[in-house]
Amino acid sequence: MREPASPRVLIVGDGPAGTRLAAELSRGGTPTTLLSQPDGAREHAGAEWLPVDQARARRLPPSTVVEPALPVDLILAGDHRLETSARIAIVQARALREETRRRARAAGVELRSAPSATGALRERGGVSGVSLADGTTVPATLTVDASGRGVLLGSLPGSVLAGGRLAATDREPVLLATVRSEPARIQASWVGRAQLLLDLPGRGALAWRCTPRRGDRVYVALSAGPGRGRSQTEALLVRVLGPELASRTTSRLLWRPCRRPLDSTVCKGMVVVGAAGAAVDTLFGTHLPVIEHATRIVGRALGSLDVRSRVGVAELFRATSSFQRVLGPSLARRHAERRLLDTLDSEARESLVVTGALGPGAFSGALAGQPLLSAVAIARARFRGLSRDLVRDLARCRARCAALRTHHARYPIEHDLFALDSWQAKLETI
Repeated sequence: MREPASPRVLIVGDGPAGTRLAAELSRGGTPTTLLSQPDGAREHAGAEWLPVDQARARRLPPSTVVEPALPVDLILAGDHRLETSARIAIVQARALREETRRRARAAGVELRSAPSATGALRERGGVSGVSLADGTTVPATLTVDASGRGVLLGSLPGSVLAGGRLAATDREPVLLATVRSEPARIQASWVGRAQLLLDLPGRGALAWRCTPRRGDRVYVALSAGPGRGRSQTEALLVRVLGPELASRTTSRLLWRPCRRPLDSTVCKGMVVVGAAGAAVDTLFGTHLPVIEHATRIVGRALGSLDVRSRVGVAELFRATSSFQRVLGPSLARRHAERRLLDTLDSEARESLVVTGALGPGAFSGALAGQPLLSAVAIARARFRGLSRDLVRDLARCRARCAALRTHHARYPIEHDLFALDSWQAKLETI
């Protein structure tokens, strides 16, 4: 069953990226419809966290904030704790979703409750809307995939995603978990802290453990690393919380992209934004500031378009180009730094932190968006007797970050397949 066509922007996904972009476009006068799953259809959403300076800049409403500023600790072997100067805000994901939906509605966005989208409608070499799980379709002159999962990515012409799915090595399972408990049953060292665990077994594993000052629950986000599976990630929960708390968690597993081609985010009538469009902080998972910045960039580019007819690739490419030139360098750098951490076992991570090569100050700066690696870190690694191989890996990663920054500044401004192929080929060598 197909609805009659009408000029509109149709956004699939009512997470932070989709709702913010919808509000941005609607305020600019572009008719926008946001597909939203019924409230009861969603699993437990858990929590999000973001650097506290970003939280203040965003002026989040009190109803969404669990804790406005928790001190961040680094946890090493034996639960050894190192304090940093960083602060993290805990945001309730469900409350944030409701608030952003309310703001989108106030901006004039049409919120439509619908079953989940299963694919794009293909028409004359482009996309003309989406098909839903109940067999119905929704037409649009411009479709935006802001689903996070990239449900429409496989519809892009020339997509390398087999069946529209990311390869196992290009995604990682992220487990969001919450456990309620009596304050007396939560370890005193956890209360009122946000802890980044660097002592997890296995290469690539990272986890956050955040406990409000009242100590009545623990919020967790963890990953066994890119290419890992569900069982490996779920097994880490016991290491993070202990068997008693881990057995009582409410959790949700997300598959987040950790790498994907950057030259296939638009086609005629469709653009991909948010996590599926590579707006993901793979280093620490503090996505909200990235998403806010990305939707402003994409919203400005799309807001100038005439959506009364199908929008071509050349016009939509402006959004991709702006994103890659503005946010691409920092996201590529953070991804390279995460890949460095992925190569290190917990003993090597601890040696970098304890010797001061990547001490608490480095992690504090990185949470605020600064580079994790610096010339000072590499000099300290050499001076303090860390292995030659480790020092070499640090130096190579820093050089790669510098090359990525330069390369993203050269991302094509106009849609040119030859220029894009050349840019992508060079990126692979870096």
